[in-house]
Amino acid sequence: MFKDKVFFIRDRIFKFFSQNKENIVFYLNLIVVFLIIVLGIFIFVKYHKQIENAIFTNSDTNSINQNTIKIENTLYIVIDINGAVNKPGVYTLKSGDRIIDAINIAGGLHEEVDLVYVAQKINRAQKLVDGQKIYIPFRFENNTSVTQVEDNANIQTNTSKISINNATQEELERLNGVGPVTAQKIIENRPYVTLDELVKKNVISENLFNKIVDEIEP
Repeated sequence: MFKDKVFFIRDRIFKFFSQNKENIVFYLNLIVVFLIIVLGIFIFVKYHKQIENAIFTNSDTNSINQNTIKIENTLYIVIDINGAVNKPGVYTLKSGDRIIDAINIAGGLHEEVDLVYVAQKINRAQKLVDGQKIYIPFRFENNTSVTQVEDNANIQTNTSKISINNATQEELERLNGVGPVTAQKIIENRPYVTLDELVKKNVISENLFNKIVDEIEP
């Protein structure tokens, strides 16, 4: 009895497949196509995200590297500022900063500062050089004896030598063999820590350097 039922069911299944063979094949193909499409979308989305992540990672890395290079290429100088400022002391600033930046980092001018002396004698727009000493007098001081104290790389003093870091173009043109073009090149390539940087930076020739070396200072 049971065997007969099994044969009956088998026959019905064979008959069903025989009668609907074309439809079954169609639907199977449709299912396969659908699965392929779904798989393709899944793969596309997965790899697209991976590509985006790789791009963003490279972009962030390049940005970090560029910032690091900028930081590493930044030059710093050390200056000493004293006198009529609120916070006198030794400070580190960036190369290219000016005397006004030194005054600001030292807390600004003291209320007892000699403003007449500052206006007449101190060029706050002047670029700083490494090792520079700046002294700003109080108004109660005897200013006839007050000067800006300098070291090897300071502002030009009352000597016969010309400072390549602070001289005007007119002053530079007084040097033997230095014309307007060369004077402008000297100004554009500031600052100089040592005199021989004039040659190292290709500002002047070695022959011209030997001619003027005794007339100049940093």
